[in-house]
Amino acid sequence: MSDPFVSVIVPNYNYARYLDERFSSILNQTYQNFEIIVLDDHSTDNSIEIIEKYRDNPHFTQIVVNKENSGKVFSQWHKGFELAKGELIWIAESDDTCTPDLLERLVCEFQQDKKIVLAFSMTRLFRDDGWSFDIPSIDKKNVIRTEGKRFISRYMSEGCYITNASSALFRRNTALSLDKQFTTFRNVGDRMFWIELAEHGKVSIINEYLNFCRRHGSNVTEKNISTGVLQREDKQVMDYLVRKKLISRLRCLQASSRYVYGHIYKYNFDQSQLREELMKVWEVGLCRKIYLRLLDLKVFLSKIKTKI
Repeated sequence: MSDPFVSVIVPNYNYARYLDERFSSILNQTYQNFEIIVLDDHSTDNSIEIIEKYRDNPHFTQIVVNKENSGKVFSQWHKGFELAKGELIWIAESDDTCTPDLLERLVCEFQQDKKIVLAFSMTRLFRDDGWSFDIPSIDKKNVIRTEGKRFISRYMSEGCYITNASSALFRRNTALSLDKQFTTFRNVGDRMFWIELAEHGKVSIINEYLNFCRRHGSNVTEKNISTGVLQREDKQVMDYLVRKKLISRLRCLQASSRYVYGHIYKYNFDQSQLREELMKVWEVGLCRKIYLRLLDLKVFLSKIKTKI
């Protein structure tokens, strides 16, 4: 792959206020062999007006506007995969931005090793009020190249290490070879997609903050995190990992117990509600005893606190 052609997919819904910044961050990349495919999910703001300004730009090859809002983020992703002409795909979310060399650095990883199917950088979260936060890295090396199954076990068993799709580049043919299971998810379809993708080859991690993810109240994750959607879908992903033997029994126990521990302290349930809700959305037989012990420990600690 000397200079692989990249398809940049820009999904958008009502982010007109960020589009100029997003398009600028793409057009000003140091790597220029790419096309831009815009997928608008029937925005009700002035997104189309902004997008149309770029129609004559040679990088913009397709602008697709849905007649109705699908509300299906990951189905939009797959539509982009089918429209793409590039060997590699970059999903550049319309409210994010990045450094000018992000694409060049990611493409370089595929040039280094033909077995790599997925490469990504670390992500910095930010808000327009000036707040920012670097998602912690669990490695010290500048670049980590690893087998896909090891990547899944080490980085994806306790959550989605690829915290933002805009940080990643992947092979189009591999993405199209997967089943469409990830498109049925509302919230963690990205985690499912990265896992299935990683099963087909090697993964490269650039341990630098080249991608910037904007946080605001309209993020899909933020909307779903207070409902049962996130928990139920996390359970489905864990079930997949166990069924495919992508994580060990011990790793499953560790991941599941940490998940439950986190939810005990995050949500304000009384003990009966908590027990009922957790067992409903996270029925992993291997970890039932751990769940119940953690719940009992929470009751015990609360009694001690009351006495004090």
